[in-house]
Amino acid sequence: LTSIVIPESVTKIGNGAFSGCTSLTSVEIPNSVTEIGAEAFSGCTSLTSIVIPESVTKIGNGAFSGCTSLTSIEIPESVAEIGEEAFSGCTSLTSIEIPNSVTKIGEEAFSGCINLSNIEIPQSVKSMDYRAFQNCKSLTSIFIPCDLYFYGGGVLLGGCENIESVTFSRRVSRFTYDGYYSYKNLFSDCPNLMSVKMYSAEPPDVQLTNYAFGKRDVMFVLYVPVGCKEKYKNYRVYYNKAVYYYPYENYYIEEFDPEEDPFGNNDGIETIVSYDYDGVIDVYNMSGVKILSTYNKDEIDNLPKGIYVVRAGQKPEKYIVK
Repeated sequence: LTSIVIPESVTKIGNGAFSGCTSLTSVEIPNSVTEIGAEAFSGCTSLTSIVIPESVTKIGNGAFSGCTSLTSIEIPESVAEIGEEAFSGCTSLTSIEIPNSVTKIGEEAFSGCINLSNIEIPQSVKSMDYRAFQNCKSLTSIFIPCDLYFYGGGVLLGGCENIESVTFSRRVSRFTYDGYYSYKNLFSDCPNLMSVKMYSAEPPDVQLTNYAFGKRDVMFVLYVPVGCKEKYKNYRVYYNKAVYYYPYENYYIEEFDPEEDPFGNNDGIETIVSYDYDGVIDVYNMSGVKILSTYNKDEIDNLPKGIYVVRAGQKPEKYIVK
């Protein structure tokens, strides 16, 4: 079986419907389908791309897991939930855009996507389970829009060896762990992590662990809003009304101005050819996610077409690559 056209009469692609069809290269899904079931296309190792119609509201657990040739996928605005392991092991997937309709990303949804270098998580996401991006070895930055609950392994970005920055939105107010695994680290095996940025002026509540981000075996700078450093340092959590601890005090904390708008300058739009600056150059996409950071390099000429903000030192400038 190399290709298939699903008829308009189908409303759900059932669990395991095409699982293990290793020669399947193309699938046409009609607008009648509202749900892609668990492991529906798991192990379809020759499937290179797929278009999900706007009628689909749920991508089930493991729906595309192990689709090792899948390089691109379009998720429509109709999808509200991405199930557990939905795209795990999609080793050829380099980028994916999650629409504003998605409210939940399941456990290990993108784990093992070793070539995933760019992902934008919208503010609509209210729930993201642990290990969602474990072993995404090419990921360099990520924006977290929601509260997090960790159980079992308690790891969010474990094995993301090239991750450099993690940003938590203002909406993040809690990190919840179960007691048994409270020693785990959200960022375990992330040797290149340099910064964790919190936009919340109030330190997020931490339950059942001595450290906000798990065991402190990864060195990074924790950035908090201006005027909030002492608040984070002195924030304490009570346990059993008798014992209390300070989950943020053992991190190296710096302050930043969350009101600073690197996208406020709309003048001087030009094509990036080279940029002379002897120091660090950071490149952001228009969602504020850092996609590239260079040091002592005077040329940035390998970016795809798009609009970017380039920060050299403290001066942000807006560019368009044509």
